[in-house]
Amino acid sequence: MGLVSQAWARLALGSRMLSVLDVSGSMAARVPGTDLTRMQAIAQASQQGLTLQPDSTELGQWIFSTRMDGKRDWRETVPIGPLGERIGSATRRQRVLSTLTSLRPKPDGDTGLYATLVAAVDFMRRTHKPEMINTVLVFTDGRNDDPDGPSLADTIDTLKAGDDPQRAVQIIVIGFGPDVDTGELKQLADATRGSVYTADEPADIMRIFGEATARRLCAPDC
Repeated sequence: MGLVSQAWARLALGSRMLSVLDVSGSMAARVPGTDLTRMQAIAQASQQGLTLQPDSTELGQWIFSTRMDGKRDWRETVPIGPLGERIGSATRRQRVLSTLTSLRPKPDGDTGLYATLVAAVDFMRRTHKPEMINTVLVFTDGRNDDPDGPSLADTIDTLKAGDDPQRAVQIIVIGFGPDVDTGELKQLADATRGSVYTADEPADIMRIFGEATARRLCAPDC
């Protein structure tokens, strides 16, 4: 955990992240060799990563599948802001931890990845803070399978069209499980000069957290 902790500590300086979690039906699948579902494995790793963030880190959380909010594929669970800030009777950190504990896959939900990514990146660009590192951190176990959403080509074009070096927002994707289409995810991340990491077992996720977040400090030059 030493290297991972150091990586998260470095990233946490001026860090602003929107965490976007896949809750499609396939996230209920069991992880081989464990008693965890894919959803539980990602939630546990996210909770561990959160403990390494200072209260000044700005974090928000969305979940996505299909038709999560009317016809929309995503839903905000925690609005973005400093982890130490109070939201009602709890801090944002406590609210995020509570949400992660209660996450459940949507049994009939598909993966509305493209529409969600476009919306998440657009939101982070519109609310961009130049003094911070602005990132969309995506956790998914599959590929887009929402027939009502945009195509891969349209999504890439939209991400590139909105790119502004003065309002840079990178996508970092952590793909978990055997159904991940790494090539497709890489095209999406590349459109924002981001990166993709894949995990085969729960232990991989925290290692990837460290690699992904450390790389985020030097991208696109590293």
